[in-house]
Amino acid sequence: MNKILLTTVMLAVSFIGSSQLLFADEEYSGSARGIVVGIDLTANTLMVHENTGSEKDKSSTYLLGPETKFENIESASGISVGDEVTFSYTEFKDGKQLVNSITAYKASSNEEQGKVNSNEEQGKKEEQNKEDQSKEQQSNEEQGKEQ
Repeated sequence: MNKILLTTVMLAVSFIGSSQLLFADEEYSGSARGIVVGIDLTANTLMVHENTGSEKDKSSTYLLGPETKFENIESASGISVGDEVTFSYTEFKDGKQLVNSITAYKASSNEEQGKVNSNEEQGKKEEQNKEDQSKEQQSNEEQGKEQ
């Protein structure tokens, strides 16, 4: 009886210790939403442009693992560039981001092209505005020096 109890306790302690090591690298869990700008089924990676609503919109690469759950699609092969996705992920201390679950919303080709064009046009407008502001500031500085 004592041997069985001792063995059970040792197994439980061993299991708890290994599970803590397994999750020791976990740093952050979050969720995101964006447009798929790239997918590599061989490397099991997904690149998503996240619209954060600020000037610092970004594209990030996420890993798709064997435990990733897919909604509205059967697998990663059902995801296409231009699709809108919402997903939960875990970011590890090494910087890798693993998708836990993902929902994909198919974009029609017209919508996809419109979003791409709209984003490109918006980016060009923002760049032009910054250039115009810079030129105006330089002009004002030169006028101030002349006076």
